[in-house]
Amino acid sequence: MAPPNRADLDLLRLLFEAHRDSNEELFLHAAQSLISRELSANHHTEAQKLIRALGRDSGDRVERPRLTRLPNRGLTGTDLVTVHDSPTLDASPVLSADTRDRIDRLISEHKQRERLAVHGLAPKKKVLFWGPPGCGKTMTASLIASELQMPLGILNLPSIVSSLFGGTSTQLKSVFDLAESQRIVILLDEFDTLAKERDDDRDIGESKRIVNTLLQLMERFSSSRSVIIAATNHQYALDEAVWRRFDDVVHFPLPTEQQRQVLLRQLLSGVRYAGSVLDSSKAMQGLSHADISKITTEALRTMVLESRERLNLADIKAESTRMRAAMRGTHSKPVRARQPRL
Repeated sequence: MAPPNRADLDLLRLLFEAHRDSNEELFLHAAQSLISRELSANHHTEAQKLIRALGRDSGDRVERPRLTRLPNRGLTGTDLVTVHDSPTLDASPVLSADTRDRIDRLISEHKQRERLAVHGLAPKKKVLFWGPPGCGKTMTASLIASELQMPLGILNLPSIVSSLFGGTSTQLKSVFDLAESQRIVILLDEFDTLAKERDDDRDIGESKRIVNTLLQLMERFSSSRSVIIAATNHQYALDEAVWRRFDDVVHFPLPTEQQRQVLLRQLLSGVRYAGSVLDSSKAMQGLSHADISKITTEALRTMVLESRERLNLADIKAESTRMRAAMRGTHSKPVRARQPRL
């Protein structure tokens, strides 16, 4: 009999600690990780024995609502995945017709996955969201999780990358194992942090290994119960091979004038507004959904602080001007003074 490897010893240690501390959540995490490892290695007989030993009839019923965090094994002290068990939305995201159609189709496929399974088909489970920042990618991931009555797990990619050198691949595998072991929507935000082009001459080899691991994990991911959503603002930085691993690619463009008006009516609902929504929309041309929300909220603060009962178009325009000025200052490069020659 071969001696246990480091990963097995880590899981055994977690089981011992869970028993010592009567920590059911930690115990379930370690048990599910063991089952996921056996499934990933195609040891289905052994996995079924573990499932039965845990008191379950099948892999689908291993999940427990108390399993809400994936412990961090890096040095940052931040959880790799923060899981929202019941994501809720104050309002539905305002999306383009094409984007909304793709999202509705994804939701429909998962709601009817048994019907697809009869014909040997499965719903899409790996989707890429791309577009400018602030255009509803994260909000739409929450919408999908809410519609499918699934928890939403948001991954902090910068924390993974900044953890132990060489450990990112192991961290990623644990996240994919989580998606294999229970029904969940996983959002890989800032996806370009991991999946950047491998032809970068400045790379010292680590990012190439990360991309290779990511490609393998995406290729092997088989659970039709979960959805993995990758989101990026820098689609052109992604490695070409990554695009082919997704079942669907959804674009989130800047809002059109009509969409800006719909969003403004939502934001101004119940507010006495002395102005035209059309004029306000024109003042916000080229801005994202998030920018429009910030502008409107700041204008409402001004109204309240000045003890007014009515919001004016001038308030919206003034905040729009400030927002654009701030954006220009953020995006402009500082001018460096030329150093004198010695």
